Amino acid sequence: MLLWVAEKSPMLQLLSPLHMMSGTGFGESPQGPSSMKPCLQLLVSLFIFANFAGAGCSTAADKAPPQPRMDLNLPDVDLTIPVWIDKHGAPPFPVREFLEKRARTSADGERLYLEALAEVDQYLNVIYPEREQVTRLAQCKTLVDEITAVHAMDQPPLERLTKVVAATDRLRDLVDAAQQHANVSLRCRLSFADNFPYVLSVRTCGRLAALELRLSHEAGSFSDADRTLSRTFRMARDLHPGGSIIQQLVATSVVEGILFASLEKFVLTRADLSVANCDRLIAVLREHETDGTDVLSEGAQAEYVILGNTLDGLQAGKLNGIEVEESLSSALVKKISFDAEWMELNRIYTIVFQYCKTPYHVTLAGNEPTVQLHALRSKLGAKTEAENDFAAALRRGAFLVLLLPDYPKVRAAIVRHATRVRAFQAVVAVRRYQLRHGAWPLTLAAALTEANIPPDLLDPYSGKAFRYRILGGSPLVYSIASDGKDDGGEKDWKFGEQPGDFLFPIPALFAKAE
Repeated sequence: MLLWVAEKSPMLQLLSPLHMMSGTGFGESPQGPSSMKPCLQLLVSLFIFANFAGAGCSTAADKAPPQPRMDLNLPDVDLTIPVWIDKHGAPPFPVREFLEKRARTSADGERLYLEALAEVDQYLNVIYPEREQVTRLAQCKTLVDEITAVHAMDQPPLERLTKVVAATDRLRDLVDAAQQHANVSLRCRLSFADNFPYVLSVRTCGRLAALELRLSHEAGSFSDADRTLSRTFRMARDLHPGGSIIQQLVATSVVEGILFASLEKFVLTRADLSVANCDRLIAVLREHETDGTDVLSEGAQAEYVILGNTLDGLQAGKLNGIEVEESLSSALVKKISFDAEWMELNRIYTIVFQYCKTPYHVTLAGNEPTVQLHALRSKLGAKTEAENDFAAALRRGAFLVLLLPDYPKVRAAIVRHATRVRAFQAVVAVRRYQLRHGAWPLTLAAALTEANIPPDLLDPYSGKAFRYRILGGSPLVYSIASDGKDDGGEKDWKFGEQPGDFLFPIPALFAKAE
């Protein structure tokens, strides 16, 4: 599916996860540094690190749910089991089971989601019959421009805010209809040319969700905010296709990032927020955590299949080497030792999957799989550079190092988002305690117990409970972050830029709802 959209969108071709992850790692958070090549960093920052959010607002109860259109030009997704999985020894995870699971998505739900996202993404306009594309493209551009403009305003006029949210009723209707299906994901081709057809739409949906939460705040309607949050978190889960790690992480970071910022600004500060409202928020957050995808493991499994498909395609002459890696000419493809590469692929991913299963706080201490991954990348990279002979490197099985994601850096980004999901449950619990007792809790455990949050709400960076303090009269939930040191919540780590803690302050004052 993503390869198909890439053919329509030259810009998106640059965003192949194999190119993005090749020796560079995934970029840091909005505030943090990135080790990406500048051009890729710029492109990714356009829709990952700018303004994040999801999609929302209510659908009238008397509306008939939309049905999926059958005349859409939907891309093909190859769901066949590749023959290579039985040729090169036992793979390091059950490949067949992973691929069969991908095939069980709801086709109607997938269609409805693509229709919804096409409302705010010009690159998805091609799913419609050609006779409709010109009109739809103009409508899409007008709508996206208005969403972008209103979202950029500190205080958008209420009339304009109401109008732009109302203009997206069809998008919400389609998403709601898609979410009536129990098993939905936007699948993609597992190939070196994998891409992101919905990235731009996710960015816009994120901004739209922020506008919807702002409008619900203005209207004093918690039920509208609840529907926006529930719908958007579900969208974040459904937008995790069985694809590459970078693709799954895009869906997570874009949708969740601004959603949490808006939750804090337009929901937790509501003058009319109640204990029951907090219970509902906690339920939505816990559902998101428990029903969500294990992004690291699923992404690693997809990467293994992508690399397997790439090796198989090159060996069989079905892939052009230069399309996979710009320095890989046809002559060099002939020098690849494919037997060595398959052995290396299975060996490397045995280490990768051990790493994926290891708790994050253990990996920070430098456990064996983590050390092996770092050593593998530096050793192969150094040898290739020192030999100054690409052909010799290919003969000894070093081709994979060109395509292997930097898993420790990817995982660092994934853990930031997982930490936010967990910490916000604690934040809402503290707010709930204040609403019930008229004072901040003396301990975080007291707030969590009253909110019926189980004791498995642990800080991924420590494997222990989140920290809690009242500083200057204001409460603060915090994680010890990646340096493993408790700084008392007095120093912000700025997403890895400096030593410190990952801070989650609770607003001390309620903003008056108008």
